[in-house]
Amino acid sequence: MVPHLPIGPAAVLNQRRRRQPRRLVAAAELLRQRADSSCHLFFADDNGELFRCDTDLASFPAGFGDASIAIQGTKDSLFEGDAVYHVKGKQAYLAIVEAFGPTGNRYYRSFVAPALDAAWVSLADSWANPFAGKTNVTFTGGAAWTDDISHGEMIRDGYDQNLEIDPANLQLLYQGADPTKTNVDYSQIPYQLGLLTLAP
Repeated sequence: MVPHLPIGPAAVLNQRRRRQPRRLVAAAELLRQRADSSCHLFFADDNGELFRCDTDLASFPAGFGDASIAIQGTKDSLFEGDAVYHVKGKQAYLAIVEAFGPTGNRYYRSFVAPALDAAWVSLADSWANPFAGKTNVTFTGGAAWTDDISHGEMIRDGYDQNLEIDPANLQLLYQGADPTKTNVDYSQIPYQLGLLTLAP
């Protein structure tokens, strides 16, 4: 897994804080209040688009309006298995989404944003530089038991609706399968669970 999660918009926010502390703190507080008063729903269409829609908490689960495109790509670069998290201690959010590599193997791309309704910026988002994938994951004992990092879920730092993750303790629960047993119907692939932990 990529070890530089806090880099990106969060780093930009930290730099700006030194120049305009009052304005930035006020903006961060406004973003926090907006996040606390709204419910956001993110979902992928398996065809290159990640959508977002929202409603206020008082109306939940009703009140969701039309969805807008949060992140756009292609079917191969933005497929499914998406999730969005708040980064603990930062005014930043992390989005991860499953993609296909050049050999058809699944891996995870990542994006960051300072707010759930802000523009998302690529973080680790390619087969060569993935958030989690065959090219940057090592396995206990050295031998890879899977070529796919699929349908992942970050282990959260808490159990509420904020979906907060700790950048100092990143873990990803995922499914993989023995590559010698994947040449079958998708529903018959013998998936197993694995846990990735960020290397120090």
